[in-house]
Amino acid sequence: ADQVVRIDYGREFRGSLSAASAATVLGFEVLRLHRIEARYMVGNIGSKRITEKCGMREEGILRESIYAKGKYVDVAIASILYDDYKKITGRE
Repeated sequence: ADQVVRIDYGREFRGSLSAASAATVLGFEVLRLHRIEARYMVGNIGSKRITEKCGMREEGILRESIYAKGKYVDVAIASILYDDYKKITGRE
C-alpha cells in the first residue's frame, strides 16, 4: 500500500537544511519509509538546493499545477529512496 507522509514545518524553518535533514532522518530511520518526495515551485533556488543537499534528485515538473501569487505555476518534484540514503550516510 502507498504511504504518504507530509511534513510541513513552521515559517521559521522554511528553507532550512536542518529541518529538511531532520525530516529525511525521521522518514527513513523512524518511519521506515521507502521513498521521500519533495515539491517546490520552479524557480525557488533555495528549496532546490536543500533537496539536492539532502541527496534528492529532481524527477520532473508538474506544469502549472498550483495557483500561487496570482497565477498558475510549475512545481518540481524531487525524491530520495532509502537505498540512496543508505549510500549517502554509509549505512549500507
